[in-house]
Amino acid sequence: MKHKSKTKTQRKALLNLFLPVFQSKNLTHREAVKKSVTVGLQVHGEQRTQTFPVEVIKEAIIISDLFDLNEYAALELLLAGKEHFILIPRISG
Repeated sequence: MKHKSKTKTQRKALLNLFLPVFQSKNLTHREAVKKSVTVGLQVHGEQRTQTFPVEVIKEAIIISDLFDLNEYAALELLLAGKEHFILIPRISG
């Protein structure tokens, strides 16, 4: 049990390095993210709303649960990672 607590603390510390303000999970945000498959959601501070594929929503919820992170922040983190992944040159082998 003590190991899990230490791991959770380390995860939060790691996230604090990357996120300006650590946000807690929020049931209202979770439901909004889940509904964003059909109901648009504002992300990246944009005025317009976007819908997302089911796979993206599932990944965001997993990230939220793993790191005890707000669902909006988890979605933003996932989207930022996907944007930057495109910029990484592929190693051909």
